[in-house]
Amino acid sequence: MADKKNYTIVPAPTLEKLEPYLKENNIEYSLLYAPEIPKDVPEVCTWHGHETHGHLVCVVCEMDPEELLKIDEELYA
Repeated sequence: MADKKNYTIVPAPTLEKLEPYLKENNIEYSLLYAPEIPKDVPEVCTWHGHETHGHLVCVVCEMDPEELLKIDEELYA
């Protein structure tokens, strides 16, 4: 795992497409589920303009959270 870890909250069902993307691009990552998500990481996600509070997962990797969320949304565009 890289030294710089970023925490990105995404809807759990999107992992179906996001995980293969991460693997294909050799991006090391790990997943955290509640209650493993650090207390200082808000468990909320704005995805395609809608705020989501349930069925979330935290992707821990070196990618910028905004960039990772954008990619996640594009996989479902």
